[in-house]
Amino acid sequence: VAFGPVAVPRRLPSRRFVETISVEVAEGALDVDATAEYLGSRVKAWLDDEWLDQACHDRIATRVANAYRSARAEGIDDLGDVLVRLGTDLGGLGPTAASTVDDFEDAFVGPWDVANFVSDLP
Repeated sequence: VAFGPVAVPRRLPSRRFVETISVEVAEGALDVDATAEYLGSRVKAWLDDEWLDQACHDRIATRVANAYRSARAEGIDDLGDVLVRLGTDLGGLGPTAASTVDDFEDAFVGPWDVANFVSDLP
C-alpha cells in the first residue's frame, strides 16, 4: 500500500498572554475590611455547611480575614499572589501564621483547600 506525502502540521508562533486579575476595581480599591470579613464569613459558612460546626472553623475564618488584610496592607493586589499568601499563612509559614496549623488538625480540609476556595469566590 502506497501512501502519498504526509501532511505535517506547522507550528504557528504562540501568542499566549497572561492577564493579571487584580482585586482592585476601576474606580478605586475595594474596602479591605469589608472584603476580609466577607471572605472569612464565606469560609466559615462553607466549612460549617460541608462538615459539622466546629470552633476551628471560626479560627480559620479569622485567619483568612487577617491574612487578606495583611496581604492588602503590603500592596498585594494580584489574585494569584493573594492566593499564595493565604495558603502560605494558613499553612503556618507566613507573617500571620501563628498557631494556624493547630486549627487544621481539627478541620477536614487543609490550608490550600481554603485558599483555593477563597480564590473561587465571586
